Amino acid sequence: MTLAHLTAIARKNPSAPMKWLARESKLTATQTILDYGCGKGKDVEWLKSFYYNIVGYDPHYAPETWMWSESFDVVTCNFVMNVIEGSIERDSTILHIKGLLKPGGTAYVSVRADKAKLNGFTKRGTFQTYVDMTPYGFKLLHKGSGYELYEYVKPY
Repeated sequence: MTLAHLTAIARKNPSAPMKWLARESKLTATQTILDYGCGKGKDVEWLKSFYYNIVGYDPHYAPETWMWSESFDVVTCNFVMNVIEGSIERDSTILHIKGLLKPGGTAYVSVRADKAKLNGFTKRGTFQTYVDMTPYGFKLLHKGSGYELYEYVKPY
């Protein structure tokens, strides 16, 4: 049984990658947005407070908040890839995110960048590893304090 849900942080403020995306106008209120792996939902709550059209999905905390048949202008996925233990599940998750995008839609995926601390199982029994998203067709968009933010645009 995976313990990935234990890595979800109860945030008082939105995540740094989500704040950066909003500040840089990578997200707009007119887009349909999915926060994939939203954890406890602080990023979703924050953007909704500014009337963004956003929903969240998390297999543990928010498994049924939207319909799987929808497609989105934007999919965000913050600090999820580095807690997925196996490459097959990671590959499947990335394909799923790409599949949820409308043609011309954009996915933003952030991963932890503190590579020295990301070396497998933690004392809590959770898993952390560094993930380079470029082999999956993503380009590095921004390096923040402790994270890297990647971008993928789905072809038309």
